[in-house]
Amino acid sequence: MTRNFSIKSQLKKSAETRSRIRVPRHFAPTRLTFNFSFLTADKKYNFNNSGSNKNVKSTFLNTILRLSSDDLVAVLGYPRETGLEKIRESSMHFSLNREFVKSDRSKDCLDGLWVFRINNKGRVIGKIQNTTFYIMGIDTSFDVYRHGN
Repeated sequence: MTRNFSIKSQLKKSAETRSRIRVPRHFAPTRLTFNFSFLTADKKYNFNNSGSNKNVKSTFLNTILRLSSDDLVAVLGYPRETGLEKIRESSMHFSLNREFVKSDRSKDCLDGLWVFRINNKGRVIGKIQNTTFYIMGIDTSFDVYRHGN
């Protein structure tokens, strides 16, 4: 009976210790994060198109790993070939996801659309809110906007 009481006592102490662990309620992230929730349903501009093969997906993953490994301020300072480029929304031949528009998130986003390159395999188009890059589309055919805009 003493042994059983000892186990219960240890479990109680363990539960008390866990309840005392405090997690900060808020922190200011400084690195870019990526959200796929509002990726377009248009098969031409998501991963269902024929241009999105394993090589493109692998390069895409390596690119977002690289972009998320540094502070957003630093990433914004990268050359456009390796970092982010701002594009006017009016120059896009692309519709934003309706759910994204209805959510009013775009009101809190940086102006314009933002693009990062997947080497010579394509471009990723999105919106930036704080440090979250909402991926809206993947353009492997290079026809969402005229290059050089």
